[in-house]
Amino acid sequence: MPPTSSCVRGTSGKGLFCSTVTNVLNSPKALTGTMGYFLAGLMQARTIREFDERFTSHLFGYKTCIDYYRDASPAKKLPQTSVPILCLNAADDPFSPQSAIPVSIVQALPNVALLLTAHGGHIAFLQGLFPRGESYMECLFGQFVQAVFEHPGDIKKACGVDKDEPNEYQSDREE
Repeated sequence: MPPTSSCVRGTSGKGLFCSTVTNVLNSPKALTGTMGYFLAGLMQARTIREFDERFTSHLFGYKTCIDYYRDASPAKKLPQTSVPILCLNAADDPFSPQSAIPVSIVQALPNVALLLTAHGGHIAFLQGLFPRGESYMECLFGQFVQAVFEHPGDIKKACGVDKDEPNEYQSDREE
């Protein structure tokens, strides 16, 4: 059975993604003409990439999933940042695989830290058999934010920012 089937039948999750797919399938035109052909192809998707090519990219107005992936990639946005950023990704993430991580770009950016773990899945890095409470991701990002606020001089130095150089986040009162 294709991986999209459980979502379409409504048996996995009730998030935005599944409700969007369900809304499209429940539309009066869903099984007629071009839409019927589209849905038949969608139901044959066996990989995330095939699903993105047949559904996700079109949902967000892209011609191909390559265009969608390129526009969604942090590689396009990270070089324009100047604030401290922590990126967390698992190598086994099925939606954002290790091959899609712009490691060479990140290595050239002093304000960006990348933590790539061998395992962790896609969301939240849940811990334990029955995860409850703070996840690894929440703990890690909490520590990062705390360090940024407790050690602003060290962070500016690490990011290559001159101590006297104003930034877009300073108000006139701080000068």
